Amino acid sequence: MAEQTNSSLDGARWGRIGRNLAIGLAVLCVATIAATLRLAPGDGAFMYALDDPYIHLAVAEEILNGGYGVNAGEASAASSSPLYPVLLAGLLKLGLGSWGPLVLNLAATAAALALAVATWAQSGLRAPRAAEGRLTAIGLVFLLALNVVGLAFTGMEHSLQTALGLAALLGAVRFSRSGRVEAWWILILAGQTLVRYEGLAIAVAGAVLLVVHRRWLSALIAVSGAAAVLVGFGAFLLSRGLPPAPSSVLVKGGDLAAAQGLGGRLGALVEHALSNMGDQAGLVFLAFVIGFAVVALGKPAPAGASNAAADPDARRLARDIALFAGLVVAAHLAVGRFGWWQRYETYALILAMTALPIAFPARFRALAAGRDWGAVTIALLFSAMAFQRNVSTTLESAPASQNVYLQQYQMHRFAADYLRAPVAVNDLGWVSFENPAYVLDLWGLGSEQARMARAGASGPGWMDDLARAKGVKVAMVYESWFAALPPGWVRMGTLELRVGLRSVADHRVAFYLVDPAAGPQAARDLDAWAATLPKRAVWVPDPAFPTPLHPKAGAAASP
Repeated sequence: MAEQTNSSLDGARWGRIGRNLAIGLAVLCVATIAATLRLAPGDGAFMYALDDPYIHLAVAEEILNGGYGVNAGEASAASSSPLYPVLLAGLLKLGLGSWGPLVLNLAATAAALALAVATWAQSGLRAPRAAEGRLTAIGLVFLLALNVVGLAFTGMEHSLQTALGLAALLGAVRFSRSGRVEAWWILILAGQTLVRYEGLAIAVAGAVLLVVHRRWLSALIAVSGAAAVLVGFGAFLLSRGLPPAPSSVLVKGGDLAAAQGLGGRLGALVEHALSNMGDQAGLVFLAFVIGFAVVALGKPAPAGASNAAADPDARRLARDIALFAGLVVAAHLAVGRFGWWQRYETYALILAMTALPIAFPARFRALAAGRDWGAVTIALLFSAMAFQRNVSTTLESAPASQNVYLQQYQMHRFAADYLRAPVAVNDLGWVSFENPAYVLDLWGLGSEQARMARAGASGPGWMDDLARAKGVKVAMVYESWFAALPPGWVRMGTLELRVGLRSVADHRVAFYLVDPAAGPQAARDLDAWAATLPKRAVWVPDPAFPTPLHPKAGAAASP
């Protein structure tokens, strides 16, 4: 029998592929949850691969209390997402506690998979009838290669961002095929910035596609809606006495935020883009940009051609989707960030990989048909190398959660369950969540005063002044993050990890006594807390700070 290479993969077959991928995804998620609970038994609290989601949870707590920030009565913009803390506040209200981000992320991950399969099905991709198993196997490989599971277990808003991006891609496919502008698609484009600021790139990409097809009003509505979200969020922050951008954007913006004048900003942008292109993932993005540009700017098939490329509808769809996806990837390559648990770029990477078979249908048919397995093997090996960091991130999600459990969660326990007084930190998340006492963020994400003081400081004096003004008793910091600490602070000891370092910045957190009057109580609290530490989290007392269990420590340090 002749191979039916022009048979469309109908809805039922795509449905079976989606079901098989969903089963594979569920197995990976359940295995990761089980491994996390074994390695990081948080007394009913779920541990994420990063400490950052607990910042969102702390903001969500304060939203429920009528404020906005991480400390009662003090506004701060510790979250860079307008919507995510609000959603978590609703889940906190339902009693989900620290499990809320996981529930939300798993739902968003399932939605993203369903949207990707729907996008392929509605694009009319053609392949041999026997391609179902082959495509399922390739899809399972890319569940690992695209960091789909690892992203969910960061506890951050990126899984939701990914699902919204794929919804926008599905809308672009439907628009290209039907020529109709559907209201839901415009709403999806306009709502991209509700989750993260990078969503503006997706809204602009959709607007450019609409302009190409002369849908001017729809394009204007999409971009205006996305911009209005940012303006509205900025106005909200201003109303709270804060700058119009979140602290994380101002703190992490680096040279792009600090550059002065048009020339300086353009220079910083070029330098940032070149730096991104030198990154392993940045090179993959550059290849995407070039490939999508070739399709989007390519010439139409010659008149009279008889192959599939001559189909004007298929050709238009390929060019439209290449334009849409290429703009998103190019925007992230120019101004986005890469790395740190591969969470920043994954939304654009998954969108590009979903768009790839639509932009290159002939290549997709060849891959699905299993022709030239040598080329297929080379392509898969290249993909494995290109996405190696994503595979590692997924597989290390549970060990990374153990890092958070042994370090930030134990810091939280000391602050909230033993000291029960104001503390200062430079890693904000767990210490601030479910802790009614004041937490001073010396890095500036959760404290606008600290952010401004650190930006203009010439020495460590501002830390001591601000800590004493806030009534801080103890500071818990990474010493490697600071050139100097206030000389009046007394080093009490260090909390040390005795496991491999994954997602935390340092093996050691140094504890400093800020308020001398709190010394006797802090010493007793340290001894009580240290006795309850799990294995592989070790308290190492400093010789300069005696405690009831180490009464000779101070004498040992004396001349």
